[in-house]
Amino acid sequence: MRPTAADRRIAEASTFLEGIGGAALEEIIARASVRSFEAGRVLLRQGDPPPRLDLVLPGAVKVWKDSPSGAPVTIHQMGSGQLVGCVAVFCGINLPATATAIEPVRTLAWPGGGVTAHHTALTMARARHLLDGSPYPISDVARGVGYTDGQYVLNPKQEQLPNSQL
Repeated sequence: MRPTAADRRIAEASTFLEGIGGAALEEIIARASVRSFEAGRVLLRQGDPPPRLDLVLPGAVKVWKDSPSGAPVTIHQMGSGQLVGCVAVFCGINLPATATAIEPVRTLAWPGGGVTAHHTALTMARARHLLDGSPYPISDVARGVGYTDGQYVLNPKQEQLPNSQL
């Protein structure tokens, strides 16, 4: 299923795709598929490799994991415009929690290692998403999302980027 005009508006307004426009945004959205989940259905399961990155369209998702006693503990509730599975996709780890549809939900989905690893605009969105509230310097985040270019990554002996790159 292809994204509707309403789906595109939600994607464009999301903090994840904020600042991306024109042909780059069109390419990113074109590479996504729309997925639907009934209430109670698991979108992503804790411990699995991340199969995709989901941007919630209409609906709500509960992110939870089992406590040491085995009781489920809700970590986060996500709604329209929020990303599900981003920690695992961006950091290259198995899913740290399970995501379940609270109500019928649709998502805009990209393969876990697909466009998110190859498209410059999405890589920068990924870096910006990781930086939100992060105590780490931009050079560490840039290195973590795969940039090795000196424009984004400081030499270990360099304390700041040259003025021409600020």
